[in-house]
Amino acid sequence: MVQTFKHGSHDGACGDSPVHRGQGDVWILDLGRETRTEASHFANVTLIIPRDRVLPLLKGGEVHGATLRHGSASARLIASHLETLAGAAPELTLAEATAAVDAAALMIAGAWSSLREAPPEVGAAVRATARRAVCDHIDRHLMDERLSPESLRRQFRMSRATLYRLFEDEDGVAAYILGRRLDRCRALLAADVTGGRTIGEIAFGHGFASDAHFSRAFRRRFGMAPRDVRGTHIRIPAATTTGMHAGGQTISDWIATLRRQHLRLSSA
Repeated sequence: MVQTFKHGSHDGACGDSPVHRGQGDVWILDLGRETRTEASHFANVTLIIPRDRVLPLLKGGEVHGATLRHGSASARLIASHLETLAGAAPELTLAEATAAVDAAALMIAGAWSSLREAPPEVGAAVRATARRAVCDHIDRHLMDERLSPESLRRQFRMSRATLYRLFEDEDGVAAYILGRRLDRCRALLAADVTGGRTIGEIAFGHGFASDAHFSRAFRRRFGMAPRDVRGTHIRIPAATTTGMHAGGQTISDWIATLRRQHLRLSSA
C-alpha cells in the first residue's frame, strides 16, 4: 500500500516501530505485516500494488513502514502522481491503468535510497516475501527445463548475490531447485502404484539429464533408491508410528527416516 496524506495526520506503529505521518508524507506498507494507527479528520490517497510489481525493483529490499517526508522531491513527485491517478482512474483503460501503476512502482524504486532507513526487521519481512514469491514460481515451473538461477534472476530482476542470499540456508537457489524437483519426483513415484511411468520418464520430465545423476541425487537426499519408493503412498496404522506426526506417515516417509538415521549412526 502506498499512501499520501492530503491533510491531517496519524500516529501508530508498524510492528514494534512507532510512526507519525502528516500532510504531504508518503508511506509504504506491506499489508501482510502488522500495522496499528489512530487518526481523525484526515484525507489521503491510497494505491494498492501487488508485491510482485514492486519487490523485484527493490532487489529484495524491505519497505514496510518506510516514509518519504513531505519536503523531499520524491514525496512530492509520488504524491502528485497518486492524486492525478485518483482523479483520472474512472476514465483510464486497463492498459493505461497498468502503466500508471508501473510508473508508481518505478518512482518508489527511484526513491529507494531514502527508504533504506526502515528498521532491520522490516528488511527481514520483505526478504521473506520475496523468497515466497520466488519459491512459488519455482514450484510452478519444476518441469520447465529452462528453470535456473539465471532465469529467476531475470524474472525477478535480482542480482545473483541477492538471489543467493534468499536461499543461503539451502546452499543457494540451484540447490533449492534440485531439492524441490527431487521432492516432486519422490511424491510421483510414491503415488505410482501401478508403475505407469518409468523412473527415467519422471526424472527426465523434471530436468535430470540421466538416470545415474537422478539416482545419486535421490540417494543423497532421501537415503534410499528411487525404486524403493514406488507405490508406497499408503498410510501406516497409527499404532506403528510412535514418535511420528499425528495421523500417520507414508511408508516412504517412514523408510526414508529410518535410513537417514542409519546413515547418521554409520557415519558417527
